[in-house]
Amino acid sequence: RNHQSFQSKQAINQSKHTDSERLRVSSMFKKFNPEEDVSGRTQVKSSVWRKVVRSLAETYPHFADEAKVVFPKKTPLFTVKTSNPKVTVLVCNDQAWFFNERNDDYIPTLHTLHKYPTLLPQVRVDRGAIPFVMKGANVMCRGLTSKGGDISADLPKGAIVAIMAEGKEHALGVGRLLMSSEEIRTKNDGHGIESILYIGDGMWGFDASST
Repeated sequence: RNHQSFQSKQAINQSKHTDSERLRVSSMFKKFNPEEDVSGRTQVKSSVWRKVVRSLAETYPHFADEAKVVFPKKTPLFTVKTSNPKVTVLVCNDQAWFFNERNDDYIPTLHTLHKYPTLLPQVRVDRGAIPFVMKGANVMCRGLTSKGGDISADLPKGAIVAIMAEGKEHALGVGRLLMSSEEIRTKNDGHGIESILYIGDGMWGFDASST
């Protein structure tokens, strides 16, 4: 139920933006270089801290208690601006935890997702798709519907998902559905998920302590 609420909000938010806008934001982490792409780091005030924690609790209700642990009230919380002015990263204890696009809902980084794996609904690709996911390629529908894949959850177009893989324990990436899960199952052709984050991209290696 919590996942459904989050995905419904995401689908509404995504519909406000053009495909080209989404592509620029989604592809920026593939070649993200903190030395060049971080434009500023600002410590937030306590009022903003409360707003952030409240926003995370609303987006991820089952994460409400953990949010206060990840972002302790007396520990400085920073927002990091990137070369894409529409993207902001939340940093605490020198760790990048979440980012958001154009003030939409916060999306967890892979480090966060590995620590809290139930934050996002999960889909699974087959073994053959793993090398492509690890290069930041979009996920083909057949990599989800073939033996070893799984796209059984009922998810709308625009939903943000954890990209799991056959035989792997942790998510390999985070992506956005380019069509609903039902369409992926029935159409079974073309790109089904747009890659946002993947292990080995610029965000994965982001050392927030250096910003």
